[in-house]
Amino acid sequence: MIKRMNDFLAGLPMTVVGGVFLIMSFVFPRTGIVLPIDPAWVTVIICGIPLLYLAVWRVIYNKGISKISSALLISIAMIAAIAIGDLFAAGEVAFIMEIGAILEDMTTNRAKKGLKKLISLAPTQGRRIIDDKSMNGLEEMIPAEQIRQNDVLRVLPGETIPVDGIIIQGETSIDQSIMTGESLPVDKGIGEDVFCGTINRFGSIDIRATKVGEDSSLQKLIRMVQDAENKQAPMQRIADKCASWLVPVAMMIAIITGFATQDIVRAVTVLVVFCPCALVLATPTAIMAA
Repeated sequence: MIKRMNDFLAGLPMTVVGGVFLIMSFVFPRTGIVLPIDPAWVTVIICGIPLLYLAVWRVIYNKGISKISSALLISIAMIAAIAIGDLFAAGEVAFIMEIGAILEDMTTNRAKKGLKKLISLAPTQGRRIIDDKSMNGLEEMIPAEQIRQNDVLRVLPGETIPVDGIIIQGETSIDQSIMTGESLPVDKGIGEDVFCGTINRFGSIDIRATKVGEDSSLQKLIRMVQDAENKQAPMQRIADKCASWLVPVAMMIAIITGFATQDIVRAVTVLVVFCPCALVLATPTAIMAA
């Protein structure tokens, strides 16, 4: 129930609503419009609850220094800003954090969509030529997983090549765009290699299977994309480490500032200024662009 509510608040529509109320909190006092409740409260609730949820979740489930994250520092700054009555600052840092989270989710969803599209290109069957002279080269359709190395396969125009192989008969043009990015089909003849998942555009060809199943080029590409999706980018790992060390440093400086000046507002200002908003936005934005 809590996670469902958190996911609803963290979505793009509710974040946009939070941004609208944050703008209202900034504009209304400057135009003489007075409301009984500061609109920034809506932003704090919409964007602040997912932020607190994330910070608490990482403290409970992450290990070591990774328990201390940018979400924790921004949560502390948000609570401190609320405590001194600066609701706009509290809503602002929470809103920026949510924008960063949305960009990160968009990057992840794009990667998953690309992976699903790649997996859908994997052929499911092939046309094997029966290796029996008495059968006079008759064909049989078999599942792709039953194709073995050195099997002879026939690929008709418009069909997807089921395995990596070498052409032993015929000439054609192959659409290799999923493997090489080439926009135009490539002419192929006897003795040339063809790749799993590419499309035979014109002539009929016979190929001898060289790499099948998990060894095929398409399956290797799918595994590479899966590994890349499961691993954090180096930039993201560095950002997480920076955030982990930033939290204790910010807390220490804020406490020292508060004791030295006897001014709680200055201490909270230190926390708000230390919030890694640029880090939160820059990392997913750079990864998305890449």
